[in-house]
Amino acid sequence: MSNAFKFTEKGHIEIQVRSKDGSAECSVSDTGIGLAPADLEKIFNKFEQLGHVAVTGEKGTGLGLSISHAIVELHKGRLWAESPGPGRGATLSFALPQQTGLELFQEQLAPMLHDVARRGGTLSAVFFRVVHSDSGPASESHVAAILSSLEDLIRAQSGRRTDLVVKDRDALYLALESTVPKEARRMAEKLIASKGHMAYRIAGFPEGGATEETFLQTVARWGSPS
Repeated sequence: MSNAFKFTEKGHIEIQVRSKDGSAECSVSDTGIGLAPADLEKIFNKFEQLGHVAVTGEKGTGLGLSISHAIVELHKGRLWAESPGPGRGATLSFALPQQTGLELFQEQLAPMLHDVARRGGTLSAVFFRVVHSDSGPASESHVAAILSSLEDLIRAQSGRRTDLVVKDRDALYLALESTVPKEARRMAEKLIASKGHMAYRIAGFPEGGATEETFLQTVARWGSPS
């Protein structure tokens, strides 16, 4: 956005967000100074400014797009530039894979679980979901408010940096290191007692001889219909 403003003297700037091929894609197009084909990759190099002068008179550091590129790649996405040529505007786009909360939880849980197994420790995972009342399903905003409040309560009561909390649209996933299922169940009961209309499931490691693989399979089934 800032680059589009800096290098567009007249015309327009357009922002588009769409879902495409399993990714969330965002693009910013302008009618500014444009880019030569040879510069479409160069603009992501550190300290690269291509000799362009911003119409606003601002002088940048040449680091913005390089840092943005690294952040997007860190999130398994991609960032790229397109332009029909100098003086004909440009489009900068990025795409990030769309993941469910459970997929993100599994991704972050795997290395955490591996470290616990290596140390011979224990871990409990808890799946919270909102239960609809007899009067009908709760609105999305009401569900979101319940889960946000639950997340705040968990972080306030735990205070442990090692805990993993991932909130989805209609569920919340929690991983607790050095916690056996009995302790996790006691915590879950206390949490939902203050919220109401909630249910939970718990999986413990290495309870029942669970391996890393079987534990992750158990967690993955939480995404299946009950």
